Amino acid sequence: MDLVKKTVDYITKVIEYILLALFIVMVAVIFGQVVTRYLFHKSLHWAEELGIYTMIWSCFLGTAIAVRKKAHTRMGFFVGLLSVKKQIIMEIFVNLLCMAWMCVITNYAFKVTAIGLRNISTGLKIPLGYIYFSLPLSGIIMIFYFIVLSIEQVLNYREIRKEDTKK
Repeated sequence: MDLVKKTVDYITKVIEYILLALFIVMVAVIFGQVVTRYLFHKSLHWAEELGIYTMIWSCFLGTAIAVRKKAHTRMGFFVGLLSVKKQIIMEIFVNLLCMAWMCVITNYAFKVTAIGLRNISTGLKIPLGYIYFSLPLSGIIMIFYFIVLSIEQVLNYREIRKEDTKK
C-alpha cells in the first residue's frame, strides 16, 4: 500500500505542477493582452481564447485534485451524527456513487470530445476536441481517486474493526 500511496502522491503532485503552469500561462497571456491592447493599441487575436482554454483545463484538473484532497462540499453534520464505522461505510458508499456518476459523465465526455475534434477554434486554429478532452481526462483521474479513497476507507474500516475485537 505504501507504493500505491507514493504513486498517487506523485500523480497528484504532477497535476498540481500542471495546474501551476496553466495558471502562469493564463496570467501571462491575459496580462500581455492587456498591455498590447492599451499600450500598443493592437490586440492579440488568440490571447482571449488561450486564457479561456487554460481556465477550462485548470477547472477540470483542479476538480480532480479536490476529489483527492476531499475538498468538495459535504453534508458533514448528518454524517457526523453516525458512529465512526457507519461514517466510513457512508464515505465508501458516497465514493462509489460519485465514481459511478463520473463513469457516466466521462463516457459522454469522450463522445463530445470526438465530435469536437471536427471543429476548429477561431483564434488558435486548433481542434476544439483538445479543449473538450479536459473533461474525460479529469473524469478518469477522479474515478481513479475515488477508487483510491474507497480503498483507503476500507483499510481504515478493517483497522477499526481489528481494534474493536482486541477490546
